[in-house]
Amino acid sequence: MADALVSLGLSVQEDVLHDESGYSLDMVVDSGGGKLLALQVDGSYRFVNGEPTGATLLKRRQLTHLGLRLVSVPYWEWNALKHNDEDIQSRQRLEYLRVKLEIAPRHVEAAQYRWWAPTIRPVCVGLSLVVILVVVARVWRASRA
Repeated sequence: MADALVSLGLSVQEDVLHDESGYSLDMVVDSGGGKLLALQVDGSYRFVNGEPTGATLLKRRQLTHLGLRLVSVPYWEWNALKHNDEDIQSRQRLEYLRVKLEIAPRHVEAAQYRWWAPTIRPVCVGLSLVVILVVVARVWRASRA
């Protein structure tokens, strides 16, 4: 994933220790103008029954509170972009990262607001599917051109 980000012209550091929090960050990306964002590659161990673990929620919440822009890449979204043709897979994943980095707002943890958490989950899942469909459609159109 770091190679894909570098190919997009971004400066990437992997396995960074965040001094203020002591947390290990998968990647820190300089998105231009000195603005840094933390990219978390969220594997299956960070979820239980499709929900983030308490440790994952706490980490996200604390990093956001410390002013980091946090972008999460859940394993099921990344894995959904697998393709037999490596060129197509590479283009899909690059487009996914472009979309993900452009639309990523400051992270808001649904667990902070339990009363609306059941409402937000379907919206987030729907948004994830829309992002994947947009990526696949863009790559498909580009391959036909």
